[in-house]
Amino acid sequence: MFHIYIYTPLYNLWNYIPHIIEHCAYNIKSEKDFFKYGNEEFWNSTYYSYFILETNDKSILAEFIENLSNTPLKELIQYEHCIIKKENKHPEYSQKLINKIWKELYWKKFNFNQTWKVLYSKVLNYHKKYYKKDNMIILENNIKYYTWKLDTKLKLHKNIKINIEKETELIYIFKHSIETLFTIYLISDLIDNFLYYNSRFKNKEYFRTDSIYWDFEDYIYISIDINNIKLSENINKSFISEYINNNLNKKDYLSNKDFDGSCMVKYWYTLSNEHKKELLINLEKYYAKLISMF
Repeated sequence: MFHIYIYTPLYNLWNYIPHIIEHCAYNIKSEKDFFKYGNEEFWNSTYYSYFILETNDKSILAEFIENLSNTPLKELIQYEHCIIKKENKHPEYSQKLINKIWKELYWKKFNFNQTWKVLYSKVLNYHKKYYKKDNMIILENNIKYYTWKLDTKLKLHKNIKINIEKETELIYIFKHSIETLFTIYLISDLIDNFLYYNSRFKNKEYFRTDSIYWDFEDYIYISIDINNIKLSENINKSFISEYINNNLNKKDYLSNKDFDGSCMVKYWYTLSNEHKKELLINLEKYYAKLISMF
């Protein structure tokens, strides 16, 4: 398996151009193409694009990188424009939340799901600037580790309250750092697991994700539904201990490619396995620090 990341910032504070170029990575022209690339995982964030190839064949990787580097045809851009229009008609809850948080942090007119027509030349210029081979990070080949002492302080930048779909989300926003990226992800995942366990197996309720984690280029946030704040504040020590032990025993836990990739895009290095383990072992302390901010 190959994990490929490219730094693709917003264009004039809009996501449309990086989004449509990410779509063009498919370029399925035949049944053979479909079975080679059609089930791969590609997606676009607010500052990078991510491609997973479910293969260990280096020739397929080389072909795919070549395809990414090639200028997308105008016909393909037009085709994917129609696809994105349909995609953006039904944004996910998390995308709606991203829009609102971005508007608070950056720009009131931001719309992560905006679909607009642009000059083909602008798409080409963007592609030429960012889709260069030396800007493509292939984790299996390029990964570098953060080697100095960890210093996780969890300094809160700001907190805000957002109403969305008749629900109220409490948002806790932190300045971006490698340690905070991994720590807030772990806490978010811990809270999600606890809320799922409590709702599904104790209260016979259907569960929707209640803790949402995301990172922008400058900030990292965790959001928690206001109705679940009290539960999130009171995760028992035995549950935290089980969570830590379970993850320590997972074979692939310490090679979490999602966050290694976003770290490599922003910092050109990521946490070593030893540092990831250290964060996980000390998770109860970091969790207590976060809930003191609630």
